[in-house]
Amino acid sequence: MMKALTKLAMSVILATGLIYPPAAMAVPQSVSIPISVTVLAETCEIDVSSQVFTLADVGVLHLQDWVFRNAIDVPVSINCLDTGRSSIKIKVTGATESRNILFYKNTGTAKGVGLSFMNSYYSSIMTGETISVPLTNERGNYNFKAAYHRIAPDEPISGGSFASSVTLTVMYD
Repeated sequence: MMKALTKLAMSVILATGLIYPPAAMAVPQSVSIPISVTVLAETCEIDVSSQVFTLADVGVLHLQDWVFRNAIDVPVSINCLDTGRSSIKIKVTGATESRNILFYKNTGTAKGVGLSFMNSYYSSIMTGETISVPLTNERGNYNFKAAYHRIAPDEPISGGSFASSVTLTVMYD
């Protein structure tokens, strides 16, 4: 039986004009991804190396291929002292795009693009999936990836703002 240990909420918030049309040559804007942590039990502590992660702007033309763009690392450190645990699990949840559940929903004005939240091997993590994190001396690290991705090969893409949210819940047996 899995028990929820810690909940890590990650919101991807991007500025307007993040995905710009091919004709627009505006100065690119950076994107902040705030990470907030709430500890639900005192068994383990979770540490995110930074409260703000930045995804660079991307042009519509760069999203025409069926590949992710502007991937960044989202490192998470876990400290489970005095628990005797050798591993924990991190469950990933969030609202997904209706046309492709591999990508997390964009609630901004840009169309045809979603958030690809990936494991350390750049494979998409679907909502509800868990990642096992080994602990050495009751400490562990995991490096998630986050990037833009076209939600379907035939989906039209338009520029605009981008916002998405992923929740990470740390669990143990």
